[in-house]
Amino acid sequence: MLTMNEFKEAVTKDFKRFLDESFKDKEMIMYPLYKMNIAKTAISFKSSHEEMSIMPVVYLEDMYQFYKDTGNLNYTFAQFACTVQTKFFKNRHFSDWITAEYIYEHVYIQLVGNERNADFLKDHVHINFMDLSVIFRIALPAEDGYNSSYLLRQTHMDYLQLDMDYLRQKAIQNYEHFFGMSQLVNILDIIPKKLLSTLPEKKPLEFYVLTTQKKLFGASIIYAFPETLAHISSELDDDLYILPSSIHEVLILKASERRDVEGLREIVCSVNEESLPVDEILSDSVYYYSRKSGLQLL
Repeated sequence: MLTMNEFKEAVTKDFKRFLDESFKDKEMIMYPLYKMNIAKTAISFKSSHEEMSIMPVVYLEDMYQFYKDTGNLNYTFAQFACTVQTKFFKNRHFSDWITAEYIYEHVYIQLVGNERNADFLKDHVHINFMDLSVIFRIALPAEDGYNSSYLLRQTHMDYLQLDMDYLRQKAIQNYEHFFGMSQLVNILDIIPKKLLSTLPEKKPLEFYVLTTQKKLFGASIIYAFPETLAHISSELDDDLYILPSSIHEVLILKASERRDVEGLREIVCSVNEESLPVDEILSDSVYYYSRKSGLQLL
């Protein structure tokens, strides 16, 4: 069984020969790629004449895990070569997707945490927001709609001379169009009755879940539509604690329900450590919405 370093050398030396002739003029490149809350080693291929492109990638770590699971190096290379070729075929029109016009019509926002994404944010367009950042995703077409995307890098921004204010405006508009209006649900209404009956007799905290209709990237609502928090606060007749349960939703608690902020922070940290995939973690913080002063980091 090869070590990771030995496997990396084998990929560098032999992987390209498992690809078809269309990759003959392409250079294989291997580089660190910072994803949400994690860094991986990306493998892709680029032609020398491509000045700006979107490069489909596979990850060295995923290849190595597949190799460890199967114990067969050639089979691993063959399987991932097929993946690379399929991705390049599906994305053969990628030059059409890095124009200013396409980006403005397909960009949407996502919130990420600053602490876990310091290296990622160095290369990607973002707007600071408390201890978070707003980043920009560009939706890519698929047979069933838009189910994949690429992240807007500073190189795209500079090369295409995109206007930041207009980009932000379109990204918020598209965000609502792609994922639907905000939805607020009392968490007690979605817990199965059998589970609810097992809870202690003491009344549980009355959390509300705020997300989008499609249950995707719902945490971004607190940036995109601050009036939503104002409306919720008014309807509940209280200030609000906001817990970032993932990038896809936040939990909302009436301020009068609990004063122990450290206890709430422990809930957030526990969920992040034990229940969430690493790329869905938003933040370990707790936020507070005041009807007088707006949203703030505690």
